[in-house]
Amino acid sequence: MKLRSIIVAALAAVLGGCAADNNASLKWGPICFPTETCTFSESCDAQYIGPVEFLSTRTTPLALFVEVANQRPSTENLGQGQLDTATAYIRELVIENDLTGLETVVPVAYVVPTQGTAVITLLIPAPGASTTFLVRMRGAWADETSFETAVLEVPVYVCTAAACAFVPTCAAGTGCPYDTGQAPIACGS
Repeated sequence: MKLRSIIVAALAAVLGGCAADNNASLKWGPICFPTETCTFSESCDAQYIGPVEFLSTRTTPLALFVEVANQRPSTENLGQGQLDTATAYIRELVIENDLTGLETVVPVAYVVPTQGTAVITLLIPAPGASTTFLVRMRGAWADETSFETAVLEVPVYVCTAAACAFVPTCAAGTGCPYDTGQAPIACGS
């Protein structure tokens, strides 16, 4: 009887050690191109394709809008009294500068519905030099089990006004709804 308990405990330890983190249920999607009204539905209306550029004279954070997909299936079974527990609640964004190793934890409050998408805002600290930012989401499912996602790599090219290829400009007094000095453009004034 004692040997059986030891074998069961050893087997549980081995299987527990082989279990992988579930970092694919909440999946990073594309960077969104801002709409003319700077509003977003639950997914990107248009995807940004190009380098992420940041004007070297800016000191404000880099703002990116990113689509996130919840790939977990619904657990709802009302006949058995089971509510859906697959809704994701993102509570933190962990942003690491690959060049400096500095990590910033940003508290957020985003909800990604079961088998749905949402657009979230990444506010990345102004980089002093070209680098790659490594971004992870932390949070909990509706049943309060926690998650941490895979890394989204965001290469950022810091450039001067003369060297930036895609940074948009807005003429003064035109009512342009975009914040200039970064590409993709950000909502702001």
